[in-house]
Amino acid sequence: MKIKLFGLLAIGLLSAQMSMAKELTLKPSYNYMDGKLLLGNDDTGIDYGIDWSVSRDISPSFNMLFGVESMVTEGNSHSYVNSISLNTLRGGMGAHKSIAPKTDIYGNATLSYSYLLLDTDYKIGRTKGEWGYGTELGIRHKLNSKVEFNAKIEYKKLAEDLDDTIFEDVDGLMFSMGGRAYLTNALSVGANYQHNTDVGLMGLNLRYDTF
Repeated sequence: MKIKLFGLLAIGLLSAQMSMAKELTLKPSYNYMDGKLLLGNDDTGIDYGIDWSVSRDISPSFNMLFGVESMVTEGNSHSYVNSISLNTLRGGMGAHKSIAPKTDIYGNATLSYSYLLLDTDYKIGRTKGEWGYGTELGIRHKLNSKVEFNAKIEYKKLAEDLDDTIFEDVDGLMFSMGGRAYLTNALSVGANYQHNTDVGLMGLNLRYDTF
């Protein structure tokens, strides 16, 4: 009788754990590490970019954010310039709220520190760093445990020095939409396209949810 009772209890606990795990995979996670490759085109003047970011929940509704980004253009009108890169460190806070069982809305606010790095035939130099900021509002929807769709609108002002460079159009209002496919409960690959009136960038990323 006792063995049968313990058996039923074990089955009940296992079923509850499986139910909780399934529910967790149907909710967007805000505990993750994310690496992204940005691809530009001839119209943007930006050849590629690399972005690394981390998000961590500090409560059921708020998360901390940290990121590093580098956007690069190869060559220049001056033949001695090999490349110019815009490098940005950012950190801030995010808030998120469930509006449906598999859908969240979220907002982020970040402070940033940016500088330009010039690689020439003579030396590598950098501009004085400047403080900036960014805000974004978005929506995330998990179609099922394997597929997620997302869209956001963001505004950022990185540095005044960008006004006279090829990166000046990176600032301002930008729209983005994309999706991701989960290879496991934690590992996913994603793609998105972000655009404003002057710049269009394709992003490919790899994300690991740390739960």
